[in-house]
Amino acid sequence: MVVSMQVFVLPWPSVGCSNPVSCAAGRAVLDVIENENLIENAAEVGTYAKKRLKKLAKKHNFIGDVRGAGLFFGAEIIKPTGKLAADKKLAKRATNLMRENGVGMGLLGRKENL
Repeated sequence: MVVSMQVFVLPWPSVGCSNPVSCAAGRAVLDVIENENLIENAAEVGTYAKKRLKKLAKKHNFIGDVRGAGLFFGAEIIKPTGKLAADKKLAKRATNLMRENGVGMGLLGRKENL
């Protein structure tokens, strides 16, 4: 892995810019990501999770489109009427149930149903 330090002149003060401690911390994080194969793991786990979500979507008509990459993925929650209308209330309920069961997640999208 190649990491270089460059000094940038910014119009505002920055705590991390050109700070050797910040650079060392950043490099340590990059080393962990590389040494523990975290990128490959995220891709593998994300692919598995999306596959399972797509399987659930075939069984439950309130799960719409399933999309994302790696561990940044999600499912659109829709009203089970077949009209692809967002169901914000059900999405919020599902999110709260997931949190209660130890899964950290949040709602996204203009209609807050992703």
